[in-house]
Amino acid sequence: MAGVLNNSARGSSQGPIINACGGIINDSGELGPVSWAPCVWSGAGGNDKWSNPANWVNGVVPPGEHPVLINGEGSAAAMVLLDFNLVIKARSLTVGAGDTLTIGEVGSGAYGRATLSVEEPGGLLINRGTVAVSNRSSLRRDPLAVFDNKAGIVSFELDGVHAHDIGTILDREGIAVRVGHHCAQPLMDRFNIAGTVRASFGLYTNEADIDALVASLGAVREIFN
Repeated sequence: MAGVLNNSARGSSQGPIINACGGIINDSGELGPVSWAPCVWSGAGGNDKWSNPANWVNGVVPPGEHPVLINGEGSAAAMVLLDFNLVIKARSLTVGAGDTLTIGEVGSGAYGRATLSVEEPGGLLINRGTVAVSNRSSLRRDPLAVFDNKAGIVSFELDGVHAHDIGTILDREGIAVRVGHHCAQPLMDRFNIAGTVRASFGLYTNEADIDALVASLGAVREIFN
């Protein structure tokens, strides 16, 4: 449901009640437990804005407490643009396989800055596809909040620094990354990106490796500032 269910003082139910993406339940009787179904993304391709209700199955932008599933229609991939600040708290956000969530618009447009925050209690980001963070936007989480990122790959860019320059400096520090289009040039053209740096995390990657990458990226920033 995405409308309103009013239950009178003598009303009751024996079957399941599912609240999908923004329904309102007013219970003055004895309704059974209410299950929250995920709000499902219904757009496919085209970098659709999160704030447009037309992109959601029930025509309602997901309210703050509902789980969200980004899943392109049929075999098409969803390309979702998060065009405002969003907090994931007491719910989950899942990006399906082959689908993309971009935080903030690449460039200096009206949606050029956005923040996705995953917070306790219960904040959960499940990434089966791609989560891309634009130059002026950010992805944040509380220490106890959960990122479930099965891809093991992070692609990123630094504002004002070409990916090939980043790769060259990291190589001098003994850090191996891939740079360029990664066989995704149409996607890069769509977002006006010259190229990205791709860091891969495997079975033998440890915290020291990650710390070395972060420290070297700081050195890159100092060189180009």
